[in-house]
Amino acid sequence: MYKRQAAGQAASSTAEARLCDADGGAAADVPGWPLAGSVEAEFLPVVMSSLITYGHNRFLYNVLDASYRQVASEDVPSRVDFYALERDPVAPVARGGAVYLSSGLGRGLYRTEVDFDCVGEWGAEVFVQGADGEWASERLRFTVFPVGDTPAIGEPGLLSDSLTAATPEEAALISTDQYPYLPAYDKTVAETVTSGRPSLVFFATPAFCQTGFCGPTVELVKSVAREHPDQLEFVNVEPYALHMTENGLQPLLSEEGQLQPVPAALEWGIPVEPYLFLLDAEGDVFAKFEGVVGGDELRAAVEDVLSA
Repeated sequence: MYKRQAAGQAASSTAEARLCDADGGAAADVPGWPLAGSVEAEFLPVVMSSLITYGHNRFLYNVLDASYRQVASEDVPSRVDFYALERDPVAPVARGGAVYLSSGLGRGLYRTEVDFDCVGEWGAEVFVQGADGEWASERLRFTVFPVGDTPAIGEPGLLSDSLTAATPEEAALISTDQYPYLPAYDKTVAETVTSGRPSLVFFATPAFCQTGFCGPTVELVKSVAREHPDQLEFVNVEPYALHMTENGLQPLLSEEGQLQPVPAALEWGIPVEPYLFLLDAEGDVFAKFEGVVGGDELRAAVEDVLSA
């Protein structure tokens, strides 16, 4: 079953978020936890979650070698121990195994689930298993914040406007998906959230994705939506402003040459793409997924929201 209870606690308890150090001190110099780049590492663990918050988190990380080539793969098992550095840098607060999520083309991330019970500086000791069966570990430090920018689990989805299309020709004017799934464009975000049915609100752009994870994730989300055509609403929003040119849809850049988020992406606080929200029939956020999404975890969450 999808961990709705744990995830829900993250939303309901943000007002109760407490500091890891009651005195408000920062863990500047912690024995055994050097700052990034201060020691030579056997491998480099990298936090890929854009913002980590108090409560339940879907924690994403990568593992690179000293030449910044990817070590993470489905053939390299990994696990993580988490420490509240300002409270106790010696005893781990939580331990979790990690699942490798492939985005295709030899790239992917590790995912684990963890509850952070205080706000402040945390440490993760990341373990990877070599071909010889031996485990090696490296440590990294990161910050846990009281709240995030996106709607929290249990909070209402935002009633944003978004572009719609009824035909493949119209979809080609608003979507960079070469094979658009039309039910993902026939309603606005607001109409989807208030449909009275569970829904997927998906921010992704296959053509202009900054992470390189959009394409395969778009195909996965479309396949899951097709499995529940009469039970699950779905809206796909291109997160950046686009305009039609002689070369097809292209980004409408700012004067500084930067991609410009559309209003819906700003309203939902999207930090990176792809970003997927699963909402229940009341329009409240049931689960959310940043970056690469695993088929098993998404299908488990959908089955849970449909049976809730």
